[in-house]
Amino acid sequence: MAHPVTPVAHAPSYFRDAPTASKLLLSARGMETTTTKAGLRRDEHGQGLAEYAIAIGVITLAVIVAVQLVGSNILPLWNNAANNIQAAAG
Repeated sequence: MAHPVTPVAHAPSYFRDAPTASKLLLSARGMETTTTKAGLRRDEHGQGLAEYAIAIGVITLAVIVAVQLVGSNILPLWNNAANNIQAAAG
């Protein structure tokens, strides 16, 4: 059987001013968060991957635009080559 807790009317000042477990936990969490944020600002592990992804995206867009611009000029050449091959095959 648990003993009931009796509230104390007046606690000594060294108990009132002492950090409680919850204050210590919140303080530790705040320090961890600050440390993590500072570490993330300096961490460059994912930076190279992000730069490669952006470069691949830009290159892909450039190729799509180039094919669309040049495609209409190349189409008659491909058709002419196909006709010559079919004529030669006879």
